[in-house]
Amino acid sequence: MTNTYTMAATTALLPVAPAKAPQLTALADACNDGACNLPALIRSFGAAIEDVPIRQVGDHPAVKCILGHLSFLCGESVGPSSQAWQAYKEWRVQ
Repeated sequence: MTNTYTMAATTALLPVAPAKAPQLTALADACNDGACNLPALIRSFGAAIEDVPIRQVGDHPAVKCILGHLSFLCGESVGPSSQAWQAYKEWRVQ
């Protein structure tokens, strides 16, 4: 089994690269574009999350943006924070 994360100089885990998480990247991009089919987004998230190592799920920028968007669609928040989208944009260009 290959390692799906990279160790940084500080030994912190870097989020799995966009090329190694194509479903997650596509879903986050769709959320950024305003996707609103909640059942389809939830089904897609279930499949896409498999691209992310368990230790990274809570800190992954794409996951944060997707969950923020889903909570917004459910009326539970104002959506992902601007910091979450900025972190996603930085991760996206890796």
